[in-house]
Amino acid sequence: MTAAAIALAYGVVLGVKPRWLLFLPGKFKIPNTSWEVPLGLLLWLKYQPRVLDAWVAGHLVETRQRFAKLQTVHDRRIHIPIQIKLDGDLIDQLTPSHLSPLFSRSPATLLMVGEGGVGKTSFACQIARWGLGMADAGMATPPALGQHKMLPVLIEQELNDTPLSTAIREQLPRNGDGTFVADELLDVLLRQRRILVILDHVSEMSDATYGQMQKALETTPINALIITSRLAEKNLGRPHYQRLEPQKIVVDRLSGFIAPYLAQKGKKDLFDSDDEFLRTCRRLSNMMAATLQDATALLVTLYIDQVIFVNQHQDIQLPDNIPDLMLEYLCRLNREESIDRSMRRDNDDLKQVAKRVAWECLKDFYRPTEARYAEVLKALTQGEDAAAKACLGYLKKPLGLIQISAAETTVKIILDPIAEYLAALQVAEYCQQEEPAERWQQFFETIDADQDNLPTMRGFLLAVRNCCEKERKLPTGVLDSLNERADFDPEA
Repeated sequence: MTAAAIALAYGVVLGVKPRWLLFLPGKFKIPNTSWEVPLGLLLWLKYQPRVLDAWVAGHLVETRQRFAKLQTVHDRRIHIPIQIKLDGDLIDQLTPSHLSPLFSRSPATLLMVGEGGVGKTSFACQIARWGLGMADAGMATPPALGQHKMLPVLIEQELNDTPLSTAIREQLPRNGDGTFVADELLDVLLRQRRILVILDHVSEMSDATYGQMQKALETTPINALIITSRLAEKNLGRPHYQRLEPQKIVVDRLSGFIAPYLAQKGKKDLFDSDDEFLRTCRRLSNMMAATLQDATALLVTLYIDQVIFVNQHQDIQLPDNIPDLMLEYLCRLNREESIDRSMRRDNDDLKQVAKRVAWECLKDFYRPTEARYAEVLKALTQGEDAAAKACLGYLKKPLGLIQISAAETTVKIILDPIAEYLAALQVAEYCQQEEPAERWQQFFETIDADQDNLPTMRGFLLAVRNCCEKERKLPTGVLDSLNERADFDPEA
């Protein structure tokens, strides 16, 4: 068999059954000769775009189902468009057409920047759905994010020395015999943008994981990449990227967000009149005005979910401040109808447990991170290790408040703003006990000792500030000190 015949055979397979090429060798020696068919030629045939597209198509349904079942994705299955800035240009509603020029070239990097709860992960999940060819409600035709479909991979936990390529491979469909995708194929899929890698909340990752990711990106050809970060400078050193910034929801846009959210929740008839709907919008805007902030998408959805809950349970009061909203969120989770009453925890005990867990996740860096499972158990244990494990198990399921790693080595609260406010409540309670002036001083000293990382702490510090705002017996200067460190201007 000549080299031309071998190449012709590969070409025929390419035309008839392109996926079969993946099972043919990338090297071929001509029998009874010392000649080999050029490796470059066979690899060029073996990994033609048609072959890669056929591989993606063969795994599309499976990947759509798997991706939708991820807790992070499932929790963001309702996506309401909000204003964004794309490279500085304000856009009322992001569509695939805005991003298709980016994802039609290599490398394609999208950097999403904004504070916790503003909607970065929600947008990342939505873009991943577009990459899978999944149309939004009302779309006449499937979206075209780029020139071909892409399988998403969501990396949202610390790597803990696991190579980034391994973390990606573990989320991809396996071969028919249960083995992982081969290195060579993985490299080509990443290089040719058939895999969309999402590196979530990068700015909250440990320095070790951040450095590991940055080093991996220098050697791994990830040419379709989304990075979410609270800080623009935490971009993993990618030299060229398109910047997307979800915007907060200003007062005059609240109704335009809430109405479609209620519709997607099946609650568009929740209010008896337009006046009642507008009063709800005003109550929310007043709550945000008390903190001199516009609303993040997360806070709006938490508030409206609480409105729905209060409507169903007339014995529950609607909170009028953010810290109480966070605590009521816990109570609402605890009252889900799917939870057996015999299992349901006492609300006050649940709040104390959740605050301790949150503090363990923030105490080292004052930003949401993973905590060591053993340390969290220690913080919860009062002579009963089994009871502490049961508490964590309850927070994980049925509440869905935390993630616990498969090896039970780490714990993380799923929503960063929830973690920040629960930890802030813990700090405020601790510092207001014995000798509050001294305790607050110690707290500020730990902040000032790490000035370089102050920008990553500001979400937590703002939460502490909001938790203390209604406190009547704060030592002199505490609120001013929190305002200064959280970059909060009370004269604004």
